[in-house]
Amino acid sequence: MTRILFLLCAALMVCARGAVAQPGNLFPIAECMSVSDSMIQVRFGYQSLAEQVLNRPVTPTDNIFVGGGISGYVGQPVVFVPGRHRDVFRGSFDLAESPSYSWFLDGRVVSFGADLPLCRDREQRRVIGLLECVQPPSTAHPLATARFAYVNTGDQLDLPSRSSRNYFAGPGGVFGAQQQRGQPTSYLPGVHRAAFTVSFDPLVEPMLVWEIDGEAVPAALDLPNVPLCTPLAQALFADGFEPTV
Repeated sequence: MTRILFLLCAALMVCARGAVAQPGNLFPIAECMSVSDSMIQVRFGYQSLAEQVLNRPVTPTDNIFVGGGISGYVGQPVVFVPGRHRDVFRGSFDLAESPSYSWFLDGRVVSFGADLPLCRDREQRRVIGLLECVQPPSTAHPLATARFAYVNTGDQLDLPSRSSRNYFAGPGGVFGAQQQRGQPTSYLPGVHRAAFTVSFDPLVEPMLVWEIDGEAVPAALDLPNVPLCTPLAQALFADGFEPTV
């Protein structure tokens, strides 16, 4: 009976949030998982856009986990400091009880399940992202273009674009579940030039940040030691650009 009441309250909470809640300054992030039988242990982080420390106690409507037989609290913090913070806490979840779970925080929600990438420590990085060149705006092309490459030092690795190991940060470096800008989700072994390009407006987005396998790859017009791209024949280069020599 207790579990039924909890699930009913969770459902009512979701409906109420969808009707009235306004997103705040906190972004909950499910980073990666480790697996044991039907159990997954998930690493969580967060991004705070606020300039001051925020307090978000666990309540029936905020800073709460929903799904399966969990109680709503799995160790999440109640005090959030400004900035991006990784591997803040870890929680265990039973996929036999529910295929997905959700963390509601400050008017936002991150849902996760077996599709999260497997956790690796920083020294176990496999994919190294690279910025090849940047093409400034022109009369013919009003948007700037950044071209990226990558090196995979191991076997093929799948990194879903909605995970915190493969995404483009939004304004202010914010993690965004929908920040897919054409980057691969499956990384083949070896060196891969011209893996993808991203168009951006430097006045609106002065710096792109590609978060890939635990590191940030920035792109902007005024970065030092980054070559300009020169337009070449489309027949030779699919994206139309190649670094100047």
